[in-house]
Amino acid sequence: GFSPMCWGPRLPCRWFRGLLVLAAGVGGTVEVYLSKLEVRGLLPTHKWEVLTLTPTFTAHPNVSSLEEGHFNYVCYLDYKMEEFSLSAVASSDAKISTFKQDGIDVPNAESLEAMSVKPGSQSVFSISVQRTKRVKYTLVVRRHAGESLEIHDLLVLSGKLMEPYHAGEMQAHLSVVQHMHEDFMDIEYIKADGGQNVTCTPVKAITVGPNPPHESEVFHHKHRYIPALEAFERVRQHEHYHPTRGVVGVCRIPIDTWRQMQVVIGVTSSDGTHSRHLHLNATRAGCHPGKFFHAGECITYCPNFHYSQRYNWRCGQCNLHCEFCSKGWFHCDHCQRDTPIEIYQRSDSQDGSCVAHRVHQYKVYYTLTIYLGYGCAILASLYTCLFLGWIVAKICDVDHPRKELRERSRPLAETSSSDEDP
Repeated sequence: GFSPMCWGPRLPCRWFRGLLVLAAGVGGTVEVYLSKLEVRGLLPTHKWEVLTLTPTFTAHPNVSSLEEGHFNYVCYLDYKMEEFSLSAVASSDAKISTFKQDGIDVPNAESLEAMSVKPGSQSVFSISVQRTKRVKYTLVVRRHAGESLEIHDLLVLSGKLMEPYHAGEMQAHLSVVQHMHEDFMDIEYIKADGGQNVTCTPVKAITVGPNPPHESEVFHHKHRYIPALEAFERVRQHEHYHPTRGVVGVCRIPIDTWRQMQVVIGVTSSDGTHSRHLHLNATRAGCHPGKFFHAGECITYCPNFHYSQRYNWRCGQCNLHCEFCSKGWFHCDHCQRDTPIEIYQRSDSQDGSCVAHRVHQYKVYYTLTIYLGYGCAILASLYTCLFLGWIVAKICDVDHPRKELRERSRPLAETSSSDEDP
């Protein structure tokens, strides 16, 4: 219909009013949202960690006073996190009108400290932010029951898993191909519960490839066919807390060329009542026969402090302070050369290593004194040569004018004699 306030019969009044409201909103938008929603859990080490919300929390400046919204988040506490804290802060244009925990009003709407949830239970928080309109937030904080044996993710950073890992399937066997140029197999895992105990243990390793030893040879000469890399290096494992991924761990396991190794990953639940094992069968290739792997390359001859491992075509490292070990790392033929400060002798333990013995506690000062004396003698000789050269140059400079005077006087004498001949 027609209305004098609508400026024409073809524009309904409700459309016009909507345009006026929209223009007012664009001119001065009032943002109603939470600028901060953070949950922190207390670890057994008495360290507070910021936990990840699912989905990831972000402030919502697009939620204006003309809209209403409802946002849902979930947060998981580790089994060993007995306490947690919650902090919620509204935007500058709004205020928190309702703050409830499990349906009960919370007096302090800004921060909640030293709260707890029983294992396997949850606590629900309802937060309303309001000015002209209201925006609701629901946060569910759940604590793991401590019985989980699941690993969220498993990656081989130094190689490739031949079968995809699925967290929910509880796989028991996986195959791994290790990169040829990587001496260490790095296995990364993400815990489903930070209180889980995860171990990485190599249980069996054999030599494969073009020249593997026979089982009887390995039985009678066990040390000879254990690569130096696997004999000297140990399994290393460390864990850290990632703000978005949770507890992330890495196992670092030495594996030599042309070797096949079985690694058992053990997972024990946080409450210690359940456990399972995952077997990884890893294989690493190497250089072709006649070439030895060393420092990322295939070379013909091994350098000093190394020996030729022909069963897996690798330059194995000699034991500590040993320069030549033709039979293997367990037998040293010759220790490294002595220095003015230390001398090297074979170890009594007969493990192929050499022991450094200090010649004398003041030997270093004696040696420095000798070197200083040599230096002073060289400098004195140099200065002497320079002084003698300077003396010779001075003598030559004195004789030179006399020689020129004699040469000048000689023509005059000849001229006078020629004048007297007639």
